[in-house]
Amino acid sequence: MENLHNKDLFENDTPIYVGWALTKAERERQFATKQVPNETKLYIRSLKLDVDAEKLKEAFKNFGTPVSSSVREIKRDDQTLKFGFVEMSSKEEADAVLTDGTSHPAILELVTVNPAYIKIAQSKVAR
Repeated sequence: MENLHNKDLFENDTPIYVGWALTKAERERQFATKQVPNETKLYIRSLKLDVDAEKLKEAFKNFGTPVSSSVREIKRDDQTLKFGFVEMSSKEEADAVLTDGTSHPAILELVTVNPAYIKIAQSKVAR
């Protein structure tokens, strides 16, 4: 098997991958150990129902350059919960949001709790 791995068998400058078959659980474990956390993507909990991605991005401009933002909602029974993600352009900007953003007036206008709940976003595998 190792003799065939990364060989150009078809002579088209494309090496082939040869490896052992893994179960889904083994692949997920392997992926989780290789994953590098994104320290610039922030998670914001308890958003008001009228908040959209543009409003979220606008509020975070006070701390630097927001690269992207998204808002998600979960409906449970008769209740709707909203949360969002904002990716800042650098780790320093994300750190500034974590230290000063939880009580910043522009961010407090978007959330239903005081102080705002802002943390580094985690992948599903890490949670």
